[in-house]
Amino acid sequence: MQNKILSMVVFVIFSAIGCFWIYSQNYKDNAISSSNNPATTRVSSVQPYDNLIYETKRNDTKKLEHPGDLSDILRRGKLVVCALKNDQNAVYQVKTSNGYAGEDVRVASELGKVLGVKVLYRMVYETNDDVVDAVNRGEGDLGLADLSYTDERAKKVLFTEPYVVLQKVLLVNRVALTKKPGASLERLLDRKDVNIAVMKGTSYERFAKKLFPKAKIHAETDWMEGAVKKLEEGKVVSIFRSSLRMGKLLADRPQISMHFVPLVLKGEKDIISAVTNINSPAFVLFINNFLKNNYEILTVEELQKLYQKLYEEQKI
Repeated sequence: MQNKILSMVVFVIFSAIGCFWIYSQNYKDNAISSSNNPATTRVSSVQPYDNLIYETKRNDTKKLEHPGDLSDILRRGKLVVCALKNDQNAVYQVKTSNGYAGEDVRVASELGKVLGVKVLYRMVYETNDDVVDAVNRGEGDLGLADLSYTDERAKKVLFTEPYVVLQKVLLVNRVALTKKPGASLERLLDRKDVNIAVMKGTSYERFAKKLFPKAKIHAETDWMEGAVKKLEEGKVVSIFRSSLRMGKLLADRPQISMHFVPLVLKGEKDIISAVTNINSPAFVLFINNFLKNNYEILTVEELQKLYQKLYEEQKI
């Protein structure tokens, strides 16, 4: 296992969907401090976008002749985006009565407007890795699916600059912590008798295996009925996901903190980016300039506040 200290601090996150504590400790040591991070929202509203064409049924998806080629995108008058099948994907892709809203949808829509083309939004892929593989095969110009950077994915696609920056969070059984008071996460979780649940086909499957190579990693296909249920039933000692997803879980079910402690891996950022075909570096440069000059990157607290009403309406 890599000999790297993952420093962790105790802090309070305030958001419009709730207030919850996130406890943490040093990965190797046990130093603790605190800070306060209030939310401020720059983007004022969440709305569906009218320049997207949604494809929700997967037929024999044809490969693009020149995926990620700017001149070809302009010639065909269409930007093709590979996206997840899931209608309720946190703040990334949420179905509303008038279409879809979310950060993945917002990037696609605003990029389409800058290019002056329509956007074909292919919501036909089951997992994040499926989206990466589809972009690698040339089924789209762009992949938007809450995609974290991993070395394995970078061998298949090119990553843009981030449009969301999160932290990695473990939700750990309190009893397990009390059995080894003051123990580092390495001593606590990197053991053969420890079970950790993650979502299948996500970067957290790889993150967990890299950080805790001795532990048994359970790759689940359902968040609430798979990973969270196993944690509550004692079948796993911890679940591992982003600060946004874990924060939403704790805000929706505050009673869960009575039995489980959220540990934030400070210094271990979860960088969410778009991906393009491996042979389209010019398109990556274009998107990076677009993100720098035309896109407001929001914090976790801003995202939670911005999407509060949508959370309530869609019960997500």
